[in-house]
Amino acid sequence: MKSESNSAPVTEKPEKSKDNWIQRLSPLDTDKGYAWIICAATSINNFLTLSLPFSIGIYYVTFKEIYQQSSGTTSWLSSLKNL
Repeated sequence: MKSESNSAPVTEKPEKSKDNWIQRLSPLDTDKGYAWIICAATSINNFLTLSLPFSIGIYYVTFKEIYQQSSGTTSWLSSLKNL
């Protein structure tokens, strides 16, 4: 009779599961939703930063009526925004 103590232990392969990689992530690797807040805030910031300088023409007529100045004087507002 063969003794079983000399044989190598049989190890079964763990089943491959789709959720196995989630268990290996460190707490720093998981997204807790804060990344979406940063993404939304950055998108809003880019929209305002890049679009407002081009929309000064919409306010040009209003500035001209409110301050009752000539076209040349009122146009300095759009020129000074680029500084």
